[in-house]
Amino acid sequence: MATVARLQLLQLHPHPKLLKPCFLSPRIKFKLPNFCFSSSSRSFSAFRCLSSNTDQIRQNSSHNEKDGSIVGDLLNYLNESWTQFHATAEAKRQLLAAGFHLLNENEEWELKPGGRYFFTRNMSSLVAFSIGENYNTGNGFHIIAAHTDSPCLKLKPISASSKPGYLMLNVQTYGGGLWHTWFDRDLSVAGRVIVRSDDGSFIQRLVKINRPLLRIPTLAIHLNRTVNQDGFKPNLETQLVPLLSTRCEEELPESKEQGPTKSSKAWHHPQLLEVLSEELDCCVDDIVSLELNVCDTQASCLGGMNNEFIFSGRLDNLASSFCALRALLDSCSSPGDLSNEDAVRMIALFDNEEVGSDSIQGAGAPTMFQAMRRIVSCLAGENVGEGTVERAIRQSFLVSADMAHGVHPNFMDKHEENHRPQMQKGLVIKHNANQRYATSGVTAFLFKEVAKIHNLPTQEFVVRNDMGCGSTIGPILAAGVGIRTVDCGIPQLSMHSVREICGKEDVDTAYKLFKAFYKTFSSVDRKLSVDELSLCFWMLKSVHHQIFKISMMDNLAPATPDADSNSTVDASRPFHSVKEAVAIFGKRILLREVQSPLQAPSTPHIEQVTLSPSLELTPNSEKSHGVSLQIGTPDSYEFTQNPYKPQSNASSEAVDSSVYEPTPSPEIPKNENKFYPCSNSPWDKSISPSPSTSSKEIEPIPSFEKPTNEKQGKIVHGNDLVMMLMILKRLESELQETKTEVKLLKERESETEVALASLNAELHKNMSKIAKAEAAEAGKAAAKSLAVVEEGNREIGMKDEETKKFEVMVKNVDSPTLAQILSITDYDCYFGN
Repeated sequence: MATVARLQLLQLHPHPKLLKPCFLSPRIKFKLPNFCFSSSSRSFSAFRCLSSNTDQIRQNSSHNEKDGSIVGDLLNYLNESWTQFHATAEAKRQLLAAGFHLLNENEEWELKPGGRYFFTRNMSSLVAFSIGENYNTGNGFHIIAAHTDSPCLKLKPISASSKPGYLMLNVQTYGGGLWHTWFDRDLSVAGRVIVRSDDGSFIQRLVKINRPLLRIPTLAIHLNRTVNQDGFKPNLETQLVPLLSTRCEEELPESKEQGPTKSSKAWHHPQLLEVLSEELDCCVDDIVSLELNVCDTQASCLGGMNNEFIFSGRLDNLASSFCALRALLDSCSSPGDLSNEDAVRMIALFDNEEVGSDSIQGAGAPTMFQAMRRIVSCLAGENVGEGTVERAIRQSFLVSADMAHGVHPNFMDKHEENHRPQMQKGLVIKHNANQRYATSGVTAFLFKEVAKIHNLPTQEFVVRNDMGCGSTIGPILAAGVGIRTVDCGIPQLSMHSVREICGKEDVDTAYKLFKAFYKTFSSVDRKLSVDELSLCFWMLKSVHHQIFKISMMDNLAPATPDADSNSTVDASRPFHSVKEAVAIFGKRILLREVQSPLQAPSTPHIEQVTLSPSLELTPNSEKSHGVSLQIGTPDSYEFTQNPYKPQSNASSEAVDSSVYEPTPSPEIPKNENKFYPCSNSPWDKSISPSPSTSSKEIEPIPSFEKPTNEKQGKIVHGNDLVMMLMILKRLESELQETKTEVKLLKERESETEVALASLNAELHKNMSKIAKAEAAEAGKAAAKSLAVVEEGNREIGMKDEETKKFEVMVKNVDSPTLAQILSITDYDCYFGN
């Protein structure tokens, strides 16, 4: 009824632009009724019918300003952004109003910390960023990326089409839309036009016709009775053609020009060009190029019993784009918002995501990477060092924001049962093992940690294994730039329909989480280290920790061999983990079981130092339990008894360790024998003797019967890194052996696969023979059965013939003959006397 009422209003109040003399060509005659129009008739438009929605948006905007919601502003943004060009232009307008400086990609940039900048490409993609005042060369970027395009219909280069009695527009489908939802909608056109100016130059102009111009009518059910059973499956080339107007009989015949020689003015209907020229306030001849989308004219609005839903077109993905834009604007709106920031906050809005992003304005182009490189180079000036840009990228993080699939109440089985995102329940983090989404365990943790700090809800989504999975710009940017990425989105229903739905609370949650990401991520990211610790450093730290725990046990007895202490370590197999190596070698080092078969070239004289478990080596500047190490020269150790820990009799009697007396070697230069021991190094407790010193006499360490501050012990030489080098070398050799075994296994696997393939081929061959034999047997059996049936039928036929003959004979016997009938006896019998 609302549509009928709107059409009636349009009949009573035709659009004033259609009544201007410039529209009525002398060669084309239109029959219009004679109406009298007041001066106020020009103010009529299709929006009059939507005044209730406009008033609702105004009320929501006023209410949102009080509670911090951005839903009202989102509705305004959606109603302005009919195309990707309008979405970019509206974002540009808001950035300029917030004080951002417009950059030109064709010119040199002059940037400074604390500045805010942006640029556009093709007027359909945009990159905006703000630089922290504490930025240093090599610091990272915190980026939120989304896209401005949505599935729609686009006019073909030659759009003019006609069918008997109608003028039509040729269109092509863009993206993967639910095209049946475009039928019976009030449609119009919007996009950009290239116009010739008075000085002969050309400028780009955006255009949007607010009133309904087009419609794609459905076929009545009376002419398609099975549509509800078979489904509505229109032909996208011949049946998805919008209707523009009726064709007047007195209209000038179509031009006979065809193909490339056809005039550009004849490529589009004159009526359409007239409407565009009136909207742009230019002449028809000045329009030299068109790039128009077919758009739904119904305004975005709130819905639901409590106005908890947003009903709109193009939610995918203008909702995410607007949340990212507002988060950037509000995160640096105050003068002090960037004072403590050491990173670059950025948004990147791309075009052509719905068709693969492979364009100059899409995420497949190096737009974002080029912007990052230029920013780093500009801020570094002459201090650009090796790998500055690469280091900045390694410290960066990307949030790929695209709408997510909320669970449909009527199709719940389409979701995996444990991953069913709901509207009004928070932002959705998307996972896919096949990298259709770029989320990893690390990136998901970091992003959820930001949400956890600010008490913002998140949900998880994984597609079913028996269904295909869509993708986003996340994997494209993650692979192209090499940046850590998480994929997330606002849950919605009716994705890619001409009219979509999402939750109002989820929009505010996305905005708050994006804003928190800009302000909090730097501190969260510092708490996690993934690739910074090398294996060697981690093993050193683990070994030290394990041995230090054992050495600090107060009741640890002197070194006594365990049941298996004399057994050797099985090194024929690789260790399952570094922790296993630490557990084995760390304990055996404490028990003085590991002997070094190696000798460092620069330290031919290394004495074995064996202490009781209650003794510990520390720098002279630190006090600890046991024995402290007095460093006299870089080449010597000196042991003194620590007076702060009393020694028990048992422990003092158990001191039976010895020290090898070193023999100075004059051939060794002094600077080649300098080793600086680490504090609390566990390797000082047991250092293996070299072959050259194994035959030296052993002098016992003086026993300690009571605490004393006097120097007791023996000055010895040692190297606390020899054992570590030995173990590392052993681990490297085992790693090489493991790699060799893996290589052999792969070769055997290949051989096994070849053999398996041969067996499979032989098996298929034999199965084919068996199948042929079975088919032959089945054929014979069928033929035999058929012969039996035919024989039975013949016997039954013969029996039937004999039975019929017999019945005829019996009948002939019982019936009187003609002679009997005509006999006198019979006559008397019949007629009596």
